[in-house]
Amino acid sequence: MNIQSLIVDNFFELPMSVREKIVALPFCDVKNPFDGVTYPNISAELPSDLQTEIVKKLARIAGVKIMPKAIFARLSLLGQEAPHQAHTDTVMAQYTALIYMTLPEECQGGTSIVEHVTGMRVTPRTPEESEIWRSDTNLPDKWRIVGGAEMRFNRLFLVNSDLYHRAEPIGGFGKTVHDGRLVIGCFFNLED
Repeated sequence: MNIQSLIVDNFFELPMSVREKIVALPFCDVKNPFDGVTYPNISAELPSDLQTEIVKKLARIAGVKIMPKAIFARLSLLGQEAPHQAHTDTVMAQYTALIYMTLPEECQGGTSIVEHVTGMRVTPRTPEESEIWRSDTNLPDKWRIVGGAEMRFNRLFLVNSDLYHRAEPIGGFGKTVHDGRLVIGCFFNLED
């Protein structure tokens, strides 16, 4: 599999059942062991049967076995600042899978693939590129949208983790788990 991004609708066969499991989970700030950054409103306690279902479906889409590095739910409420708006997930794995679990009537935004005004589209390759990213990650006017996925309930957006991307709308939406931006994330590598 060598894709840059892919959208698959109707990911779960019983999406409302999955959503009910997710909204019942505890969400808290979690320090990521891969990058040392604390991310707000994360639930890493997804039921094992749900994790198994996600891995099997992603493997079917990829056409090969996958090795999940992390599977979690993330809630982004109105006014919640992301540590890094424009970012890559290369430190986590080869691919980032996002499954939107926000109810249809609450959906807004999605995920944008972005490019820096200098033309930088992937994980920094030089110290100069790293400095550009550090200084501009949270400055929306320094990034152009070049692709992405509109949020739809039960939609998978699969993106190469090397590409810069950002959650939309910036600053989240909603006030609770019932009307906020709710996403299941899975970082994974392809098995050799």
